Amino acid sequence: MILRRVTKHVKDQNWFAVALDFFIVVIGVFIGLQVSNWNDARAIRMSESDFLGRLHSDIVELQERRAFYDTGRPLDMELHVIITEFLMRERDDLSEADKLNVRDFPGIEKVSGLSAAFICNTIDWTAALTVPPAVLPTATELVSSGRVNDIASANIRAALQSFLQQTDRANDLIVAIEKSSTHLSSRFPDLFEIRNKNWEYDFDTGSPPDDYWCDYEAMRQDRPFLNAFALNVSKYSSYTTRGIMPVSEKLRALHHAVDLELEITHTFEQEATP
Repeated sequence: MILRRVTKHVKDQNWFAVALDFFIVVIGVFIGLQVSNWNDARAIRMSESDFLGRLHSDIVELQERRAFYDTGRPLDMELHVIITEFLMRERDDLSEADKLNVRDFPGIEKVSGLSAAFICNTIDWTAALTVPPAVLPTATELVSSGRVNDIASANIRAALQSFLQQTDRANDLIVAIEKSSTHLSSRFPDLFEIRNKNWEYDFDTGSPPDDYWCDYEAMRQDRPFLNAFALNVSKYSSYTTRGIMPVSEKLRALHHAVDLELEITHTFEQEATP
């Protein structure tokens, strides 16, 4: 239709009409492109809102799953110091380790001897360097689909990239440390008695705390064991401070960035602030 009009106006040499038709076509194309761009931008904003909502849920769930590592691994490091001092005859007993267990495992005192089993278990598990959960499904989807840039917030993109990079570094570090750690009960079987490594205790009913038993006096006199234990403790420290805690710190930073963007306030965090 418009082409026939333009052709007629050219034949009639009605240049004003030709210019007007050209202007109408240009304006129409421009408006069409703007509407298309607006629709695309709106779709991206809706997609971003959906991604951020799901990412926030993933972060909260992951932090809950990592809480055991964030609190338990530093506690193990405290126990390692006390046990090391005891084995090196710088302490007369393990009473401080008992107090630490009672403080951080409410109910442990209800079962006679359970704390002692925990302490012996802690010695053996200096080589138990498990990799904590660190996967955010929504982040994985964003990266694999190449849609990270759909997130408008530069702070969130930077925090997400930093978290993912730290996770990769930490996983590589943990695997390397674990390979070089010594499983003490396997290398020094005469120093341990283990009846069931997959134990669980019901603090209400109690159960026999006889799963782990250590011959501490023999350990104190066994130089190869003491050296292996010391190396394990050092590696466990690196595992905790370089492998676990930095990832959790990056996860908290990402959580904060997403909270700011979504204008979310966590009441429990405010209540915990002094």
